[in-house]
Amino acid sequence: MHIQTKDFKAITSTENYVKASYSINKKTGDCKIRGRGNSTWEMKKKPYLLKFENAETFLDMPKAEKWVLMANGGDSTNLRNAYATYLAHKVWNNFKWTPNYRFVNLYINGRFEGLYQVYEKIEASESRLDIPDPNTNFNVNGSFIMVTDTRFKKPINFRTNRGIRFSMYSPRTISEKMKNYLVEGVNKFEDFLFGENFANPETGYRKYIDVDSFVDWYLINEYTLNRDARFRDSCYLYYDTVRKLLVMGPIWDFDISCGNNSYEGNSKPEGYWIKVEASWYKRLFEDPWFVKKVTDRWFSTQTELQNSFAYIYSLSRRIKPACELNDKAWQLIGHYQWPHATGWQKRKTYDDEVDYFMKWLQNRRDWLNQDLEKYKQEAK
Repeated sequence: MHIQTKDFKAITSTENYVKASYSINKKTGDCKIRGRGNSTWEMKKKPYLLKFENAETFLDMPKAEKWVLMANGGDSTNLRNAYATYLAHKVWNNFKWTPNYRFVNLYINGRFEGLYQVYEKIEASESRLDIPDPNTNFNVNGSFIMVTDTRFKKPINFRTNRGIRFSMYSPRTISEKMKNYLVEGVNKFEDFLFGENFANPETGYRKYIDVDSFVDWYLINEYTLNRDARFRDSCYLYYDTVRKLLVMGPIWDFDISCGNNSYEGNSKPEGYWIKVEASWYKRLFEDPWFVKKVTDRWFSTQTELQNSFAYIYSLSRRIKPACELNDKAWQLIGHYQWPHATGWQKRKTYDDEVDYFMKWLQNRRDWLNQDLEKYKQEAK
């Protein structure tokens, strides 16, 4: 994929677009491009957001205007986001929609930028997360996509009564009346979740959430030990005002999952993270009914989980040449850089990184199998 900016202008902002043109597989057109991300924008290999003037079918994915060019600058395998996407499609898939992607070798102004993933951007639209638009008509009961966001950088932001910070993700702007409606709905759920009779099937939290989405979102993020899933940043959910339910997902942001960081024990395949660090899930795990839902779902999907190892190894073979070329450009493998996963000094090749990733996953699955068996026996 080739992108050429107007007058070869550098892309230096995550706010302001630069006019450009693109070409890929004999398809050409005009576009705009800017940087994206927070901590990832500070890395050597930059992520971008591509915008077309009109919605277009792109790389055989459904029509849309905006596309994420995910750099995976901190993941030398380029597999972790792809693996999470596979899990959400094939293993724990109780989601209305999960973003798809395609790999590309990216060139900007003639310079090789490396291997990227062109991802569908999370947004409410007919071709993506198809939920009603709240700006069309208040009586239509539109829905809202929210994201946990400690930075409060979006136009509309709010805190729940228990201090969780959310930003409105899609749509970006709504009326004050609609914002109040949303905030009241989220706080009502939170009040019931932390109320005295929270586990009551009739009067507790259950009637306010899509339980299956909460279970599958949890399993994907806990299994991969996704550091970003502790309800501080990059956790997406939406309020479906037709069903009057909070729904978890779509999943996003797994570059520092699966042992790919060295913080607070996250590199180890043992232990829990989400149910310890994310206050909503910590509370949900005080309900034996929810615990059983999680354990039943985990043990019922072991065949699909086992199949995922073959899939991700096959993908690693397919993208290996591009990953090795990517590393020649950026010199990531065997070099110190964030998130500097434990043992990075000893891993000198792409296959070393893939081997570490695969072994970590197998050890993680084995530990969860052993530990969740305790909960399963207690539920009998």
